[in-house]
Amino acid sequence: MSKLIRTYMLTSVSTGFLVSGIALPGVSSAQDFSQSITRSIRPLAEPYSEAEPTPGTAFKATFLEAARPVQEITVGLGYTHAESGAHEVLAPLQYGHTTASRAWNFRLETGYGERGSAGAHLRGLKDLKIFATNVLKQSDAASGDVAWRLFGALGLGIPVHGDLGSTRYAQQGRLIGAAAEGQWTAVLAGVATHFNSQATGLGSMLTAVHAEVQYGPSGNRKLMAKFDRSYLHGASGESVVTIEYDWTLFPAWEGVAFANRGLTTGKRNTGAAFDLTHRF
Repeated sequence: MSKLIRTYMLTSVSTGFLVSGIALPGVSSAQDFSQSITRSIRPLAEPYSEAEPTPGTAFKATFLEAARPVQEITVGLGYTHAESGAHEVLAPLQYGHTTASRAWNFRLETGYGERGSAGAHLRGLKDLKIFATNVLKQSDAASGDVAWRLFGALGLGIPVHGDLGSTRYAQQGRLIGAAAEGQWTAVLAGVATHFNSQATGLGSMLTAVHAEVQYGPSGNRKLMAKFDRSYLHGASGESVVTIEYDWTLFPAWEGVAFANRGLTTGKRNTGAAFDLTHRF
């Protein structure tokens, strides 16, 4: 188990729930989604304690009983240029809380964005997203070289209306598997999202798969390659690839830089972002 714990010292930032993206064509909704999986499971795989509170330090089983809850705040800035010519600037704001038992992680996510296209300029808040993630099952530390964990997550999207918010609630379920050996980690996830009301010509269900490979040459640095495929029933699918680099800037401060690119015709959007997380 300790190998898997070390692999999640730094992972990606969550910027989307696929609630408002389909109502605002021109900028990729899958690019929003591509960062959302590993941030929710990272704190569950990296316990801290009063005796060893600094992010980036190796976990020791003897500290479990003294573990304390971990909280984090994330801010950032991202830019996406769509194939259609539209563009979006997004400043995410996120709060996370992990229980002392490291069994649960809870997250609140929103952000402020500006979107421009020919003849239109929109700005406003993104929808509020609430997530709860739980460790369902994990490998025994003595069972072999490959450590693995299985996570389940439920999410709720709350509409904020406005230019960039949606007008409908959404519910999301995630099943996430992660396996690690040495400096390498693999993550695979399936996601289903239900929308309470049906937009004209679009279905009320969205499904997606997420896959990523992480390489961590040290406990404070990590390089990741990710692939996301989403499909909104009644509409075309969408694929996105992401390259990400995470590192510890200062004790309790983590930086994430990533770039992504859409692969689907008509949605070959290009994005880049930097996010900063403080854990306490």
